[in-house]
Amino acid sequence: MLYFNGMPVELSSDGDFYTDNFTTDELRCRCASCNRQKPHSIPLLKLLKFQKLREKINRPFTPNSAYRCHQHPEEVAKENGPGEHNRGAMDIPCASGAEKGRLIEIALSLGAKGIGVYDDFVHVDFREGVLVVW
Repeated sequence: MLYFNGMPVELSSDGDFYTDNFTTDELRCRCASCNRQKPHSIPLLKLLKFQKLREKINRPFTPNSAYRCHQHPEEVAKENGPGEHNRGAMDIPCASGAEKGRLIEIALSLGAKGIGVYDDFVHVDFREGVLVVW
């Protein structure tokens, strides 16, 4: 077990980082092109922010989406081609407006710069730059 900034981190045999609440499998791309074989490549500091977010909201969740490989259909279809932005974002399921509000409040306090609100999830992105909300 490794510790980074006082938080436990594990390293899988193929080089993926994972934490107490996020397994390598749930962080990997879910497309058929890579067949879940690509390591997630989420930077450790961003992964630890999601771990901290998970601890602060104090409820379990499995991200609807975390990492997308460059062969993922949504990445390939982009006008400018596959991007690196998906290396620090998750779609987090939420059951109510109050739950979304609490999640957004905590994410912003941890430095999230991208927030997307949808019917049943919130997209949280620890990107660089100015805050973007959609």
